[in-house]
Amino acid sequence: MRFLTLIAVAAVSIFAANLQAEESTPQNIEWNVFLADWHLLGPFPKEDESGLETQYVPDEASLSMGQVSFYKNKLYAWNPFADRVIDFRQGLAATGTKGENKVGYAWTQFSSPVAQKVQMSVAYDDAFVAWLNGKEVARGTDNWASSLDQEVVGVDLKAGVNTLLLRVSNGRTKWDAAVRFFPTDLEKPLITFKATPANNNARLPVVEVALLDAKRQLISTHQSSGARQAYPGTAGYYACMQRCPILL
Repeated sequence: MRFLTLIAVAAVSIFAANLQAEESTPQNIEWNVFLADWHLLGPFPKEDESGLETQYVPDEASLSMGQVSFYKNKLYAWNPFADRVIDFRQGLAATGTKGENKVGYAWTQFSSPVAQKVQMSVAYDDAFVAWLNGKEVARGTDNWASSLDQEVVGVDLKAGVNTLLLRVSNGRTKWDAAVRFFPTDLEKPLITFKATPANNNARLPVVEVALLDAKRQLISTHQSSGARQAYPGTAGYYACMQRCPILL
């Protein structure tokens, strides 16, 4: 039995090393666009009210893709998930009751051209904690459907590669999250608009917004992700958080 256990651990270590070796170049930060290229770990059983307090892994803040975990004699390994809206049920094969009262982790990396202060926006269902470069920067317990800019906090990015880890818990029904960044010191969006469908964030594409002057000459273009409008809204919603261009 001990021999079989050693073989299993060795195989897991090789698998983890292969995952790290296959990791692609980190994505570049894009204002208003949800991050993509995630890796998911779970589903863990939700064992406290919020799903944010139980310790599933040692040194949680430093958890990274490629590190396999054992919890209550069960092995957990990371699964790649490329989409911008993290659907934990889909990514962790947790359909139906398999996704009820569960907790999952999502990990990604992205690159910032300079060290800068930015606003980080998190959409989540039902509760979450976020660690940026190993430091807790946000948490929320709305226990409601995710919505665009549901939780917004100011954070500091370092020049080069940054690492983001989410812990997201679920009660029943949908279980998702998404993260985007935009500039600081913006009191309101440059432009907003609604779209359908509203019941599935993953079906709302990244759109390009072109700003034209009175002569229909191009001033600037911007991209933006969309998500549900905050309750009691019922539509898909886009809010492009950008500074107003200066017209000469």
